[in-house]
Amino acid sequence: MRGQAEVRLGPPVVSRLRLQGIVSVAKDRTYVVDEMQFDLQKRTMTIMATPY
Repeated sequence: MRGQAEVRLGPPVVSRLRLQGIVSVAKDRTYVVDEMQFDLQKRTMTIMATPY
């Protein structure tokens, strides 16, 4: 199965400085998602990914 998702990160989830760091590392790379976990109580999603 192949799909695409978009996650909008922004305060208060992460600071603007941290978001800029994430974008600078990820903007020119493709990642393969190895695992996704959802925690409904904490309202969080954790993604484990490997650069491809």
